Amino acid sequence: GEGAYRLQEEGGAEEGNSLLNKNTKNKNNDFKIEVSKLRAAEFSPDEPGLIVVASRSHFDPETQKFIERLNNPALVSVGSSLKFMLLAEGKAHLYPRLGRTMEWDTAAGQAILEEAGGQVLEFYSRRPLTYNKESLVNPPFLATGKVKR
Repeated sequence: GEGAYRLQEEGGAEEGNSLLNKNTKNKNNDFKIEVSKLRAAEFSPDEPGLIVVASRSHFDPETQKFIERLNNPALVSVGSSLKFMLLAEGKAHLYPRLGRTMEWDTAAGQAILEEAGGQVLEFYSRRPLTYNKESLVNPPFLATGKVKR
């Protein structure tokens, strides 16, 4: 698949994010991302050194407990939808989000991650995160790269 988005002029988005490629900028100042080039990292949950992405502003005791149960993980704090993109690129393995989010916060990132081979699951039931529910509030979730079975 292929998608496009408009670069927000907030400084920093253009520098360092490997999803952005100036050669694919079109006349509307959009950058194109070819999702077919993204591949989520394949991993086993008990592997040492998994890369976990989390938000500095939404880190809570329950998230801390989840991370502590992993085998010597590396924690990377980044904001917003960049966490989904790091999973889709294969640069991270897990994104636990136990705090409040809305459907519009996760829909695009989930679509890209799933296209790259990852998944987004309800944290407690481990069922796929679904949309168009009566309430637009998401349950706690766990986004992952490609888990080895």
